[in-house]
Amino acid sequence: MLTPFVKRIVYDAPEDDAKRIETALRAGLGKATQTWQKDVAPRHFRYGAQGRYGYKQRSRKYRDRKMRVYGHRRPLVYSGESEHWVLTRRAQPKTRRTRVGLTATLPVVVPKYFFMYRGSGPDKYAELTATLPEEYEQLFQGVDAVIETELQKPTRPRRKHIGHP
Repeated sequence: MLTPFVKRIVYDAPEDDAKRIETALRAGLGKATQTWQKDVAPRHFRYGAQGRYGYKQRSRKYRDRKMRVYGHRRPLVYSGESEHWVLTRRAQPKTRRTRVGLTATLPVVVPKYFFMYRGSGPDKYAELTATLPEEYEQLFQGVDAVIETELQKPTRPRRKHIGHP
């Protein structure tokens, strides 16, 4: 009597690796957007941010009124509403696949006047989202760390039967 030939091979399919890499990249990009909101965004509301990020100069009348009414000259802050919205409303990052890869967005809620750009006035949204090269470096180091952590997690191997049962 002949014994059936059965051999087990344990393998990770290439498509499984691609899924793991995409999952890790999504996690890394999500972490980067959260880091931006937690670490980078507050810097935009501090004294000195105007020179650091290249904000458009506000008029003397505007600056004097802000000082008289609210008692400060902090950039991107008039009443403090926008700063409060950006820094306290923790948003969940959204990642999506595009033709060239993955993109991550952080749906931060800001007052609608941030998008009311008049040709001669400041573009407040562009000023808020301005990011310096050293800040990009900080964000991408976080992305790399999360990707490494995700890829080091153990996977369940698949088993494939080859031969006659």
